[in-house]
Amino acid sequence: MDPFHHYPEYRVLVCKSCQYAIQPTQIVAHLRSDQHKLSRSQSEELADKYKNIQLIDPRTEQIAPTIVITPIHHLPIYRDGLACNHCHFICRSRDWIQRHQREVHNIKIGRGRKTAQIEWTTVWCQRFFTGVGRHFFQVQQTNQSDESWTDTSTQLRQLVYRQLEQKERTVQKKRQLIRDAEDSTEVSPWLERTQWIRHLEGQDRAAIAQLVKPADTEELEFQEMEKSVKRLVEKARQTILQKKVSTFTLHRVQSFQTGQDAEKPFHVNMDLDTLERYQRVWMRLLVYVLRTVDLDSRLYQLTQDQQSCIQSVKLAASRFQMYKLEELEEEEAEAMQKEMDKYCLKLCIALLDHRLDHNEYESAIISYFAVAALEHIHDDGTGQYRFKDSGEYTPILSGYIKVAQMLTVQYCLEQEEDHKQLQWIGFCG
Repeated sequence: MDPFHHYPEYRVLVCKSCQYAIQPTQIVAHLRSDQHKLSRSQSEELADKYKNIQLIDPRTEQIAPTIVITPIHHLPIYRDGLACNHCHFICRSRDWIQRHQREVHNIKIGRGRKTAQIEWTTVWCQRFFTGVGRHFFQVQQTNQSDESWTDTSTQLRQLVYRQLEQKERTVQKKRQLIRDAEDSTEVSPWLERTQWIRHLEGQDRAAIAQLVKPADTEELEFQEMEKSVKRLVEKARQTILQKKVSTFTLHRVQSFQTGQDAEKPFHVNMDLDTLERYQRVWMRLLVYVLRTVDLDSRLYQLTQDQQSCIQSVKLAASRFQMYKLEELEEEEAEAMQKEMDKYCLKLCIALLDHRLDHNEYESAIISYFAVAALEHIHDDGTGQYRFKDSGEYTPILSGYIKVAQMLTVQYCLEQEEDHKQLQWIGFCG
């Protein structure tokens, strides 16, 4: 049985069981993932059926009907959509719609703002893609349910469960919503200094904390990026231990004052447990950026260089989904890993090289610091989150700084080697 349904009018291929469209370059990888667990030959055989069909690539094109249409089969229907009254923008979060209207239409609501009138409409909506290229579009409100009701008792039972879940979500959301207007006597000097509450104002703590979690089993591209970070950190560590850079360079890297050298050189003498903890700081930073880069609710800004690096990393990571490394020749596998590491290192340096002119939270790294500060409270059984205090947060800063220094050393060394190689090629030519 074919797991896909092709919608030629929209140029998308929808997985009927997963209920979202598949990128044209990811068909084989999707079929081989944990959702379907098909063999490589089976996946390629199914993918071949669609190789001559023109499918939209959400990385380069946007697809979303601009008129209200009948709900599309095999896609979930969301009844909590919020449609902007001034354009075709639709989302499912009050915070997102307010941010959209503030930034795009210069409409501000509440607390002495320009208007107190609601400028959006509640609608039903759907979307084709879940990650890159996710855009909601409005659909007609019909009497048809998106679930299969077997009998009246089942329908009533499901209705009760849904109402209870909705009430519970409402209560939890009120508990978890980060507010800038919290009682100042309850805000510590640490939180006043970091301005985390202001940066995350209006965000749901439980939801936003998920953005810095390690890559899950379905996020194959993120998994490859995490592996790349591990390889890069170990390569940088060996570069320093094997003294491939001068001691003068290490004195300069250790200094936090421009143009000055530190008294002691930079070192990487640490146990493996500490090294792994430090690696995880950067792994989660990059996962945070890739998870949020295409979200309307993104809390930071990206430079053109950063955007270019992100696309290169995603493209390099996607190639790993097409093959299993054990099925490749050793040279081919090493070449793929080398390419991935090159682009991942460039992305790390691009994130570090972010000029801050007005708001420091325009930086993805600074924004990540705020989200990474959220900690789940396990003891009270309410599933709430709190901000870590300065003592608890120190290991995150230490890991970020140490790995940033290591990656900077490695990047500079590779740049120097590339420059020498180009000079040699020019000389030979």
